[in-house]
Amino acid sequence: MLDFWDNRYRENAYAYGTQPNQFFKAMLDRLTPGRLLLPAEGEGRNAVYAARNGWQVTAVDFSAEACRKAQELAQSYGVFITYEVEALEDFSPKEADFDLIGLVFTHLPPGVRQLLHQRVAGWVKKSGYVVLEAFSKAQLGKLSGDPKEESWRYSATMLAQDFRQLDILDLQDRNITLAEGQYHTGEASVVQLVARKP
Repeated sequence: MLDFWDNRYRENAYAYGTQPNQFFKAMLDRLTPGRLLLPAEGEGRNAVYAARNGWQVTAVDFSAEACRKAQELAQSYGVFITYEVEALEDFSPKEADFDLIGLVFTHLPPGVRQLLHQRVAGWVKKSGYVVLEAFSKAQLGKLSGDPKEESWRYSATMLAQDFRQLDILDLQDRNITLAEGQYHTGEASVVQLVARKP
C-alpha cells in the first residue's frame, strides 16, 4: 500500500486537488481556530487551508511523498504545518486535547479503523469536534473514487458504534458531487459525521 500511495503522490499534479474538502471546510469555517489533527492527510489540501485560517495544524500520513507535497503547498502559501510521517496505527501525538480532528476519506481495514477511531475520541478535547467524510457502502461501482475492499467502506451504523462515547450531532448518508482532483470527480455516495466530546 505504501508503494501505491508514494507513486500516486509522486505525480506532478495534486491527486485530490489543492482546495479543502467541502464538508470539512464548512465545519472548520464555523469554529474558532485552535489545534487541529488531520490523520491520513495526504498532500495537505485541508491542512494548508486550515493553517491559512489561523489553525495550529498537525498532519499525519505514512507517505513521505505526501509530506513533501504538503510542505511544498504550505510553503507556496507562506504557512507552517507540522507533518508526521508515520503509520496511523503507530501514531501517538505528543500532546492530545485537539479542538478539532478531521478524517477526510481516511479508509482503513476494520481493525485499524476501530483502533484509530477509539484513539481519536480520546485525543479530542472536551467540547472539541470530530468531522468525518468517507465513502459509504453505496459507493460500490461508482467512478468517483472508492477503496477496493468492501470492508473499508463505511456506514452510519458503523460510525455510530465507533464514536459512541461522543455526542453525535450529524450522521447521514448523502449523495454528493465530488470535484477533488483527478481521483475524486463525479457523483459519490458518502457518509458524513460531526461529533462533539461531552
